[in-house]
Amino acid sequence: MEKRFVSLGHWVDKATGTPMSRLAEISSGISKQSQPYEIADTESREMVEGTYPVGTILTATMNLTVQEHPEAQKGLKLGTSK
Repeated sequence: MEKRFVSLGHWVDKATGTPMSRLAEISSGISKQSQPYEIADTESREMVEGTYPVGTILTATMNLTVQEHPEAQKGLKLGTSK
């Protein structure tokens, strides 16, 4: 799966001195009127290391895998006392 992001801003983290950038995911498609569109989801932003000037388009590839033994996972129970 390939995702696209647009850089919204960049800065240097005061605590670590690491350059950081804020990205918004780009969604695209075809409208009901058969017109192409692209929308940047600025409500759900990602922070990444690196300096990307505002407006830079980045592409990321995501690989999804299935866990073979989900029963081996340990769960955390909240609100219980012993």
